[in-house]
Amino acid sequence: MLKKYICIIVISVFLCNCGRYIKPEDKPAYDNAMNAILMAEKEIKQTETSEYKNDLIDLFNSAKANLATANDYLNKGNYDKAIELALKSSSQAKEVRELPPSTINLINEVDKSLRYAKELGLDKTYGKKMKEVSDLLWDARNNVRLKRYSLAKNFASQAYDEIKKALDDVEKATAEITRAKTALVEAKEAGADIAAPDLYKGAEEALLTAQKEMDNNNFSQCVEAAKKAVQLAQDAIKKAKESK
Repeated sequence: MLKKYICIIVISVFLCNCGRYIKPEDKPAYDNAMNAILMAEKEIKQTETSEYKNDLIDLFNSAKANLATANDYLNKGNYDKAIELALKSSSQAKEVRELPPSTINLINEVDKSLRYAKELGLDKTYGKKMKEVSDLLWDARNNVRLKRYSLAKNFASQAYDEIKKALDDVEKATAEITRAKTALVEAKEAGADIAAPDLYKGAEEALLTAQKEMDNNNFSQCVEAAKKAVQLAQDAIKKAKESK
């Protein structure tokens, strides 16, 4: 009975690999390789109908070549190499479909952020940075036109990083002013305007300075003044509590 069972296993594995004998202990590795190859075949089939296939035909052909080589390694029993190339094939086929639209979406996002930054007046404070972003955006669009999507995405990513830094400065300054306003309200509620008038007045003046710097797009100075307002307000609250 045991011999019959072993015979059935051997025959099954033999048939699975089109007539080539696979040791039972190699079956898990073989299955993993087959699954990777089937996934690559699925990705390539999906990419066959992609509108971007001809734009990235070299990459697509490379994906198909890697799949063919993965099958060769599978037949030779080199399952690790078969998996490696099948995964690479899947990644390449998927990139053909997803790289162009993701690049175009990123360019549109940067363009939207750039227009918003100009509405905030950042081109006055960060004129050089805004010019760099505009130039990078132009390079990204030009490379999309030339179907060089990897290079286009690289330029768009650089532009995104630069514009994000500028907008982060605005966000940080806005947050610090809000924090300073809250600190002044808390100071007044604690009676600091009466118990520590000098400190309270200093906090008010620092907040006014912060708001003025914000209006002039001097965000670093705005943050500095707002932090000073917070500290003075907290000192005033502490003094007010001590005087009770």
